[in-house]
Amino acid sequence: MRQISFLPGILTREWKKKDEIERIALKMLRSLLKGVYCMNLFYKRKFEGLPVTDIKTLDDLKILPFTTEDELREAFPRDLFLGYTTRDCIQIIQKKGEGL
Repeated sequence: MRQISFLPGILTREWKKKDEIERIALKMLRSLLKGVYCMNLFYKRKFEGLPVTDIKTLDDLKILPFTTEDELREAFPRDLFLGYTTRDCIQIIQKKGEGL
């Protein structure tokens, strides 16, 4: 039953033109980046000096630096999303070099 609830949205998107879908996706992406930049100290530092608010096309994404697992591990728990504590997190301990 849960899958059926997604059907109207899928059908609506199915009939949109490619440029309309890209416009909506980029709007959502810019909103996500703005939120991450404002609420996460790790990404605020990582994006420092980069024009993340100027992203207008998918090609503009190449200005964003890659993030490695080691960087995220090193930043934890110091750079949690604002408003969260370690009690809000689920930690999976694994040996270095092992993927999830």
